[in-house]
Amino acid sequence: MKRYIYALGLGLAWSAQAGWESALNAGANLTRGNSETSGYSAGWAARHTNRVDQVSLELDGAYGENAGETTTENVSASVDYRKALKDSIYGYLNASFLYDRIAQVDTRLVVGPGSGITLVDGGGWVLGVEAGIAYITESLGNDAPETDDFALRVAQSCTRTLSPTSRVWQKLEYMPLFDRFDDYLLNVEIGIESLVAGDLSLRIVASERYDSTPATAEKNDLALTAGLRYSL
Repeated sequence: MKRYIYALGLGLAWSAQAGWESALNAGANLTRGNSETSGYSAGWAARHTNRVDQVSLELDGAYGENAGETTTENVSASVDYRKALKDSIYGYLNASFLYDRIAQVDTRLVVGPGSGITLVDGGGWVLGVEAGIAYITESLGNDAPETDDFALRVAQSCTRTLSPTSRVWQKLEYMPLFDRFDDYLLNVEIGIESLVAGDLSLRIVASERYDSTPATAEKNDLALTAGLRYSL
């Protein structure tokens, strides 16, 4: 977790540059699946947008203990670059990293290009879909050898602005291996956020990470987090 704190500090320093929008979030979480406990979570997100390019960065971590035993310890990070191509169509290149001690995922790196299209952007709705290729390499903590595979990546996202101070969103990402479609990763997130005062918002986020061939007995990790978000 020390590396996570160090990376968080670097992220804050980076996002202080002109042209970046960034925010911090922190809260309590309830998890079910590979980990069953209450604990703490913190994260940072930043975005830089101009007429044709958009860069998004995210860093999140969670830690929990039960009777002195570590029951939750994970860190995730992602980088997403988008370039507008024509009208509502864009190309992307993204990468994500996951470390999860309880799920016995020492490292999981996913990198790949693709394209997306914004289907709806108006009336308070933003709906988009993406498709591309993902290179997945992971090292598991059960003495299994490091693996690397190519997968199809299909993603969908939807944001609904309820008012000038509140919104709800949903994200879905599905990545089956090209040679084994029954071996796949599925990530889902649903959240709601509402401005409380100034730059402070209250947010509740439910996330699900599903691995059809996990290193442990549990295939899914469900996390429900309630906390605060502060825009820098």
